[in-house]
Parts: sequence; C-alpha cells; structure tokens
Amino acid sequence: MDSVRSLLLVGPRQPLPGFVPDATLLNLSDIAETELAEAREQVQRLLEAGHRVYLHVHEVQTQRVRDDLLATLIEGVYGVSVPGVVSTDQLTYVDSLLEEVERRAGITEGLTALGVWIDSARGLVLASQLAGGSHRLTWLGVDEGALAAEVGVDAQPQSEPLEYAWYTVVFAAQANDLPAINGAALDVDTESEVDAARLARQAGLRGMLTRYENAAPRFNEIFPAPPAETPETPESDAS
Repeated sequence: MDSVRSLLLVGPRQPLPGFVPDATLLNLSDIAETELAEAREQVQRLLEAGHRVYLHVHEVQTQRVRDDLLATLIEGVYGVSVPGVVSTDQLTYVDSLLEEVERRAGITEGLTALGVWIDSARGLVLASQLAGGSHRLTWLGVDEGALAAEVGVDAQPQSEPLEYAWYTVVFAAQANDLPAINGAALDVDTESEVDAARLARQAGLRGMLTRYENAAPRFNEIFPAPPAETPETPESDAS
C-alpha cells in the first residue's frame, strides 16, 4: 500500500516546494489549454526535485482529460488524480485514455497509477463500485468541501453528513485494499487543516491533501505509515 499521508496540491507557476510530500498533485483542473506547455515544464521540475507526481486533471465530463494527459504525462509521472468521477464507465474511459497516452509517451502500459475523488452525492453512493473499478487505483479520496456545498451544510469535519462521507469512503477503500484520503478544504488556514487531519485520522483515513506546504510535514506525523509488506515464506516440503 502506497504511503499517502501527505499530498500537496501545486500550480504550474508555483515555486518548487521545499518539502517533498508523499505525493505532489499538479493542478491542471482549472488552467487553460494555452498553459499546458508551462504545466509540462513544471512536471519536469518536480520530477527532477524528487517528487512523486500525480497529474490532477479536469473532470471527465469536461472532455479535457485527454488533452491534459497528452501534454503532461511524461516518463516518471507516478499517477493521475481524477475529480468528479460518478460511474465505473468513466473509470474505464480514463483507463483507455491512459493506455493510449502511455503508448504515445513510451511508458509501459498499465504503469500509471490512478487516484479518484468522491466529490458528489452520486459518487458517494457508488463509492464501493468506484473503489473496485480499476486495477490502477492506489487511493480513494473524499472531497469534503464539494460534498458539503452540494448538500448545503458547512464544511466542518464534525458535521454528521461529512462524517458519513468519511466512513463510507473509508470502508469502500478498505474493502479493496486501498487507503482513503481527505481532500483539501477551501478558505482555511494551516492550523484548521491540521485539526481536520487529526479528525480524519480518527475516522480511519490514511492521509490528507493540502495547498499549504507547511501543513504537509505535520500530516506525516498525524497519519501512520503504511504497514510494511511481509515477504512470503515458501512452504517447506513435507518430510
């Protein structure tokens, strides 16, 4: 199981972070097509600095994902982070796009990982299906801010609707041997995010996404490291 205690969301023009988190998500979801070349340069800089890079692409329904991948999926990129997924058909579509772009980029087919965000009521209802919808999946995320906005409640981790979302995603992920992670909140400060991370840890989530570089190292202290894999011991022949 990958370590996903700290995930940092960065933009194409943002200075390189001084801290290397468990995963760095390059945010492509709100940039124009004219900015993709600049985003590709940022990918290269992040890779050279030792970051495990995920491309946080546009939502599938925007039909921008293929362009995002063609412009920025290069050798060394670890995975793709996909928001707004509400069906296993969309996961299958992203899988097929990745196969196409991997071939074009000379990347071994199937090598690129996939992280999926549950950020709508429809996606939440289908969480267990989405968690088992692709062999590429390495984590399942819950975007509490988007879910809170959809049902019209304050984005407070203590609220019952958001706790329900946390537990739903945690159990869906666990059933498929995946870690569940919490999304970055909007309009909060570092301390508020750290408090949210502590509550998420109590709910069984394994990590959290942030926009604040100084919050990411503290997530590594809050969330436990994944259990080390125990090598299989060959069975001895019966005497």
